[in-house]
Amino acid sequence: MNWSMDGHMPFNVSGQARINYFEGFSGDYKYSLEFTGSGTIEAHNPFPFKIPLHITHMTKGDLHPVTEISVGNHNTVVDPRVRFPGNVNIVKQIGWAETGKNVIDIRPTMLSHLPFRVTSIIMCGSCSDIVGYIDEELKCLVNPYHFLCERGT
Repeated sequence: MNWSMDGHMPFNVSGQARINYFEGFSGDYKYSLEFTGSGTIEAHNPFPFKIPLHITHMTKGDLHPVTEISVGNHNTVVDPRVRFPGNVNIVKQIGWAETGKNVIDIRPTMLSHLPFRVTSIIMCGSCSDIVGYIDEELKCLVNPYHFLCERGT
């Protein structure tokens, strides 16, 4: 779900987050969801199994804050500080989306010149054919290339 082109937000957002726009390379405007503090995004997984969950976030030198992101009981630290002088979008897997409602908790961990900017949420049901899916009964990651189980037997 990408709102960077039109600013339309397809899910619920709460906390210290707002849609903002900035000028793109071609003179048109791009939109981002900016977190000046803690906030959440609610996203819905319509599939009957867990699917990979990614965000796309902005980077620009060291101007954006290191941010902690939680989905369910999975925590990820996103460090958008890179050596690119311009605005660059980076894709990062932040966990797995459960069937139904998923709350993505976003917490910038430091003060910065620019807020943490999210430009899309990617929930890829067809990615399960490549990345795999979690089989809850077997406690395994199943995909076409390998079968990773956490069984003790």
